[in-house]
Amino acid sequence: MNGPFILHGNDAVPLDCNTTPLPECTIRPVLKNGEVIKAVEVPVKGCASLWLRCQAEAEKWFFAGNGGRRD
Repeated sequence: MNGPFILHGNDAVPLDCNTTPLPECTIRPVLKNGEVIKAVEVPVKGCASLWLRCQAEAEKWFFAGNGGRRD
């Protein structure tokens, strides 16, 4: 832990970059133009995932200081 912030393994990963190495990503069949092709499912660190993480951590801090009440 670094002050009030929780350190995560993906903190060093820049936005819009994959969070899982390509060899570890899942290959799935998908339909494109009526043809089934293989596609690699690559998790990418985006603004939305970063915001959701920050919001979840802020809620923990707030509710911990508020006696756990959500009112």
